[in-house]
Amino acid sequence: MKIAILGWGSLIWCPGSLRIRTLWHSDGPSLPIEFARISSDRRVTLVIHPGAPDQMTYWALSEFDNVVAARENLRLREGPRCKPADIHTLGSSTPTTTMTTCASGSSAGSRRGAKWMR
Repeated sequence: MKIAILGWGSLIWCPGSLRIRTLWHSDGPSLPIEFARISSDRRVTLVIHPGAPDQMTYWALSEFDNVVAARENLRLREGPRCKPADIHTLGSSTPTTTMTTCASGSSAGSRRGAKWMR
């Protein structure tokens, strides 16, 4: 299975331990992203925020072909405060508008197993 990681913000310019097999592609789905969270190092960070204006996202293929391993890799990259429930898989309990956006229109949306942080 091919797994696409959806990304924005620091995940793009500083992927850290995130294991991806492709470069970031700029034709990811538009999502309601806003500076609405304070990170552990006290920076304001971008997150999916219902009601925020839609912004283009990026996507890259994970090195993993296993959804569980890809989720864990993304969780570890996000740091110790990131819980498994913070990583979403297309088809999991996510806002319907977000699932619809991810499932249609873009190259990333056509891949099974797209993942993103909330």
